Amino acid sequence: MSEKTKHLIHTVYGIVLGVLILAVGVAFVLSCLDIYHSGDRPFSRDAVGAHFRAISIPVYTTLAAILGGALLSVALPEERRKPKAMRDDAVTLARLKTKTAVASKEPMRRRILRIVTAILVLLLSIYPLCYFADISHFGIKELNADVQRAVVIVLVATAIALVLTAICACLCAASVRREIAQYKQALAEQGPTVQSASASEDTFFTRHKPLILTAVRAVVFAVAVLFIVLGIVNGGILDVLGKAIRICTECIGLG
Repeated sequence: MSEKTKHLIHTVYGIVLGVLILAVGVAFVLSCLDIYHSGDRPFSRDAVGAHFRAISIPVYTTLAAILGGALLSVALPEERRKPKAMRDDAVTLARLKTKTAVASKEPMRRRILRIVTAILVLLLSIYPLCYFADISHFGIKELNADVQRAVVIVLVATAIALVLTAICACLCAASVRREIAQYKQALAEQGPTVQSASASEDTFFTRHKPLILTAVRAVVFAVAVLFIVLGIVNGGILDVLGKAIRICTECIGLG
């Protein structure tokens, strides 16, 4: 069998499996909604079993299709294609710097742009942190509304930070391309001059990559601990415990 035919069979299988998974997901959601509106004690064992038995055939069909896909990959394996090499401007720039020297202002501009972006993102994070640190923003009577308001604040600050980061990344990429063009023009005019590679901003981040990743993990861990402590202080842990009890006694049917 030709590779083109195998690829067509795998493509058709993927489409069919995707449609089955989507149909089962929709049926599951509709069944949950129907159970929820079925009575005073909707999540009883009998009600859940009756509703899920109605969608058992699509579920079993989807499981059989998934198992069939594993057999298909063994019976008709596709030939692995080598991925196309992607252009990396940072690697190109590092190679050009070893061949010629150009007095470019682009590295300093990128450094300033990244520092300004980091400062703006830090300023954006101050207000949400101060808001969460003030316990008076989370009352007992309107806790859901207070939590929704806090979530909106965090989402807005996060969205603005992501936009600023994306703009910074685009401007830095454009700066790298301009610097590459400057190096290529210099090579075309004066010819290559071999010299040792100097420590640039790209090699700096490459050398300190483990330290940067460790710092990011530490910040994320500290933020997680902060939110856990705030949840305990404002009584959110009791709400989580109550919801867990209701889920076990109503949905799963332990009660």
